[in-house]
Amino acid sequence: MEGENKIIFTTHGYSDYETCFVNYLDVTLQQRPEYQRSVTFEMDYSTEFDTSTAVLIKEKHLKPIEAELMSLEGIMDDLVNEMEHLKQREAEMRDTNESTNSRVQVFSLVSIFVLISSGVWQVWYLRKFFEAKKIL
Repeated sequence: MEGENKIIFTTHGYSDYETCFVNYLDVTLQQRPEYQRSVTFEMDYSTEFDTSTAVLIKEKHLKPIEAELMSLEGIMDDLVNEMEHLKQREAEMRDTNESTNSRVQVFSLVSIFVLISSGVWQVWYLRKFFEAKKIL
């Protein structure tokens, strides 16, 4: 069965949406490698002209250009909301980056301290060892 199916649904708020695909093989057929199906899934979203806005236009006797402006206002509100969301995510990522940077700096300083102190201890220990054996 080839072709393209379009399913359109309308929501009145932001939310997460899940999609599930099930591929049934006809009961008369046995499963074989040559039976395969390719599925391409695209999900688009946009702000459409709301039906309640259409009712409002009829009641207020708005002109088509006014109706288009109301639709554009809804699209602009969605764009502003999306920009605010992106701004918030950028701030969260920046905070995570700064936190990681400070942790790496502290780890580097501790590593340097451990290496230097280990080197000093090794020199001190070897000097004591060689003095005890009267090699130095």
